Amino acid sequence: MKDDPLLKLSDAERIAWAKSYPFDPPRDGYVYRHGEVHPITPDVDLDGRTPVIAVGSNRGPRQLKRKYGDNAVVPVTRIEIDHADVVYSASIAPYGSVPATLYPSEGTTVHLHATWLDAPQLEAMHLTEGIGQPGGYQFGTIDLPVRCEVTGTIDRPHMYLSGRGVFWIDGGPVAFEAIQADNRRYPTLRQEEAIAMVLGRLAPEDAQDDTLDGTLDDMLDEGILKVLKHEGHRESLLNRLKDHASPIAMPGFTVIR
Repeated sequence: MKDDPLLKLSDAERIAWAKSYPFDPPRDGYVYRHGEVHPITPDVDLDGRTPVIAVGSNRGPRQLKRKYGDNAVVPVTRIEIDHADVVYSASIAPYGSVPATLYPSEGTTVHLHATWLDAPQLEAMHLTEGIGQPGGYQFGTIDLPVRCEVTGTIDRPHMYLSGRGVFWIDGGPVAFEAIQADNRRYPTLRQEEAIAMVLGRLAPEDAQDDTLDGTLDDMLDEGILKVLKHEGHRESLLNRLKDHASPIAMPGFTVIR
């Protein structure tokens, strides 16, 4: 991401950012307006905007601020999706987090948000999601029941789906503990636990302590910092992560880009 404001943060702040994904989105819908969060109302203007399911950090104002700055207006509605859950992608974001993707889960209802983007905002979002790049997300529509607090339903909303598949652990995917879901089938992890598991499997040299006074937190922070500071190291991890990935067969998903 060009001119990423995260690059202006201290190492400690960037490590904290990585650990805090998906960045505590509000439970209710809202309007991100000029850097501030405002309550959403039933008469919010959605004309000309594309509804995009936000499964991970794009649900939160912190990430919208990072991507759009203080000049944008983005309505964000609360939605529910049946027969799906949000699980960890087989990927590592440039800012050190293990990101999210939607995945089939029969009988589960996941509570998410949809961002309503105008045309320039959508193109900007494509760039941040790596559309058209190797390993980037795929963009398309999904034919799943989606209930929306403002519109009632959303017919074939758009979404991003991980192009790297899901992180496969002990025979299955792992869901986000921080994201609410009913009748969840998969085990859950917190973001810090997911990062530690990825580094432990792919870079055990970064996950073990050779000193007498080191702590697990120190080792995790050092592993995250290595990802942040050395792009070649991250690329090496992504290549090794392919051996711990499973492809996504998402019923009803039609790729557009």
